[in-house]
Amino acid sequence: ISSQLPFPSTCGASVAMVQTSTKKVLQTKRKATTDDVDLDVAAVNKACASEASGAVRCARSSDKGRVLLSEKGFHAGAKILEVPPLMSVKEPEENESFIKLQLLCEGNPATLPLDPIWYWLALSSITFDQQGGSERPMSRGFPPPVASSVQDKVLMLYRGEHDESRPLDEGSRCSASMCRHAGPKLTEAFDLHHVDPLLLSSLLAAWMLNCFEHTESPRGYAVYFVPSFMSHTCVPSAIWALDEEGKYILRARREIAEDQEVTISYLSEVVLLDIAPRRRALLFESKSFWCRCERCTPGRVDQSRGFRCLANVIGQGRCKGTVFALVPKGEEAVCFGRCSRCDSNPSEAQAESYSTTELLLEELLQSWEERPPRGLLSSVKIACIVDWVAANFTQHISADHAYGHLAAAYLGLGSYPEALELIGQRVAFQAAAYPELSGSHAWTLESLADIAVQNIGCQGQSEHVLKALVQEGRAKRRGAAQEALRQYRQAEAMLLVLFGRSHESCVKLVRKIAAVKRAVAELREPTQQPHQPPAAAADGDEDEDEEDDDGAARQRGPPLAARRASVASGRRPQGKR
Repeated sequence: ISSQLPFPSTCGASVAMVQTSTKKVLQTKRKATTDDVDLDVAAVNKACASEASGAVRCARSSDKGRVLLSEKGFHAGAKILEVPPLMSVKEPEENESFIKLQLLCEGNPATLPLDPIWYWLALSSITFDQQGGSERPMSRGFPPPVASSVQDKVLMLYRGEHDESRPLDEGSRCSASMCRHAGPKLTEAFDLHHVDPLLLSSLLAAWMLNCFEHTESPRGYAVYFVPSFMSHTCVPSAIWALDEEGKYILRARREIAEDQEVTISYLSEVVLLDIAPRRRALLFESKSFWCRCERCTPGRVDQSRGFRCLANVIGQGRCKGTVFALVPKGEEAVCFGRCSRCDSNPSEAQAESYSTTELLLEELLQSWEERPPRGLLSSVKIACIVDWVAANFTQHISADHAYGHLAAAYLGLGSYPEALELIGQRVAFQAAAYPELSGSHAWTLESLADIAVQNIGCQGQSEHVLKALVQEGRAKRRGAAQEALRQYRQAEAMLLVLFGRSHESCVKLVRKIAAVKRAVAELREPTQQPHQPPAAAADGDEDEDEEDDDGAARQRGPPLAARRASVASGRRPQGKR
């Protein structure tokens, strides 16, 4: 947007004169933009001191623009900041102005190609004077005006991100073009004669590139001032969540040193485990930039894209090692690294076979998204598909998704042991594909324990243990309940660090842990005496995790040792919650 400058009059002027004038305008514009950004950094730091208790500060980066740096060290799980939204807007229902906007978008798909909610966010960000003040009667349902100080902060979220000192990439040019054409159309349609169309376009761009999902029904979005200056990486140092009041809570995923950049993922926990090309494409479509983090660097091994080696080892038959795809550069064909076991380099035919098999599995997954296989496949058919997936993929996100669908199909048939085995493979993949703390990994662990407690006759999601516990197999059931309890505690340890004890995910897990502990007690042999006095934790369970003043859990014993285990034959990504 900032690159769209008024072109000087060409009447009687040569092309050289026009180029000279344009260059001077660009230089003046560039200096003004740089000065504006410097002022914005000061304004952000003022907000950091007042809203974020001085936990972070804003600085300029040569390759990223404005970033946030930590003002002190944070341990994993520590709360870094907690801020309310600068603005929050919900999609209106039965609103005359919004209906008008919807019809306008339907009639002008070339000029207004986005979902109407995006243009509604921009219209919700103009001031009373820009709406026409007391001179103009507003149409029914038009968004209420905002304070000029709020609008200034919204504009800061975009200003300087795409100045002429840093060239626009393809995605940024596309976003700027969509926003630029929307401004004049909206001002004309809603008679906003006091609004500069470029200003409205800038507000639209600020929302598109910086908003967060705020509510689901009705759809709502919010912008948070200080958090919006954090950069994305696929290996983030912090994670955010919204509390019940809509406040933005930021916690450290791992140790963060003083003066270190605080980063988050713009992707969900599930998508964070996907293969690099899909992660980068999604970021380009939604945020208009190509990720260049360490996991997205061309030529790097993609830990979510591992195939079963097709080479034959003399005297041993087919190799059982893993061949990982390498992160491609742009639209180049995918390349493959050496086998982790036999160290062979895939031939051209083998590489083509990997790509073909991957495409077949993705087409199968697409059909399952439209029509899930649960209730449609027999146990024999499910087993055949599982064998085919295992024969071709070792540590691949698509295999992980396939196992999720097939586990659900097994559950539909009441085949709990087979479902548990597939979910266990998903847990192993997610731990191997993304070695950092992962919400997706924790939630899959929770699912694994859920299936186990259902299989032994107790309902982990309820407040009590069901009475239908049979006498036979008591010791075996008790062992399964203890294993489910261990898995629940492991998931809880991860989620406590990522989201804190008061988060909905942790609250549910606490209830499940209590239910399974009662199941373990119920399944004790009648002649077996407890080793601890009644006041102690039953069955050798550890005391509840202690909690720091900032809400972070301190774990006793080795941190998540089981989660760090690597997988011999497969890895998988994680998801968003």
